[in-house]
Amino acid sequence: MWAPQIITRYALLKNIEWDVVVQDDDVYGQALAEFEDKWNATHLLNSEILNLYANKLNFAIERWDMDYDLSAALVKPNFMQRKALKELNRYRAVGTNRALVVAAAGSGKTYLAAFDALNFNPKRLLYVVHEGSILKKSLETFQDVFGSAVSYGIYSGTSKESDADFVFATNITMCKTLELFRKDEFDYIIIDECHHATAETYKKIIAYFEPEFLLGLTATPERMDNQDVFELFDKNVPYELRLRDAIVNNLVVPFKYL
Repeated sequence: MWAPQIITRYALLKNIEWDVVVQDDDVYGQALAEFEDKWNATHLLNSEILNLYANKLNFAIERWDMDYDLSAALVKPNFMQRKALKELNRYRAVGTNRALVVAAAGSGKTYLAAFDALNFNPKRLLYVVHEGSILKKSLETFQDVFGSAVSYGIYSGTSKESDADFVFATNITMCKTLELFRKDEFDYIIIDECHHATAETYKKIIAYFEPEFLLGLTATPERMDNQDVFELFDKNVPYELRLRDAIVNNLVVPFKYL
């Protein structure tokens, strides 16, 4: 029989978590046997295994280099991104100046933002996120799409590259220094992980700047504190791709618990 759904803190922050209660001892036995099988298949790490792994890795890299022509590689939108881009263009065509895209984690939200920015062609762009560790990865994604056509800068507690064409900033640092920027400094602003956007730092940033277009990205817009993320974007949601649909369409891999 199924137990009631139990939501833990981790589940609320990440995804839905299910717990199951069973009356058949065989189910527990199968799970235990699976665990023991995985445990017994492991090996103690030693220099011999490390050397073997290093040799296999080097061989794989050499084969990849021979088989893959980097100069011919072009980053292109996947089917989800193409649909979202079409809808974003449609919304802008009727005068919409802000929108929220809901897409499962791992389905390509950052690339979607880069592709939409490419369509929009801003002179200056601001990308805001709550963690400094995400900035560099986001910047690299935009470099994949824009290449050397624009300059890139990180604006955080440890870096103040605010003169770049595309600025990647943490919400806290940007909120503390808003007066250093004109209200119309950026043509295009992206708020990543914008389920955090109900925090005061984000609200101040959104209220201060006057971009031609504001894009919000999140996998989990619904909140448990009655704060309305949708309202920050005038309830404009041109596209949604939830986790189940992302799995069905092979954009993310299904997860398996043991």
